[in-house]
Amino acid sequence: MADVDFDGAVTVEDSRLVLRYAVDLEAPTPLQFVLADIDYSDTITVEDARKILRIASGLE
Repeated sequence: MADVDFDGAVTVEDSRLVLRYAVDLEAPTPLQFVLADIDYSDTITVEDARKILRIASGLE
């Protein structure tokens, strides 16, 4: 979960990408959508990006 850029780790870059998806600046692939929607709400939101940033920072 959350490794939307497929580099093998959850990083700040994943959070950045998810934020771009959330505000419709980029469109995720179907797999990226599943990986980015970490709260299983069937939408990608800023909250998903925030949670991924916390994971990348070691806070969760």
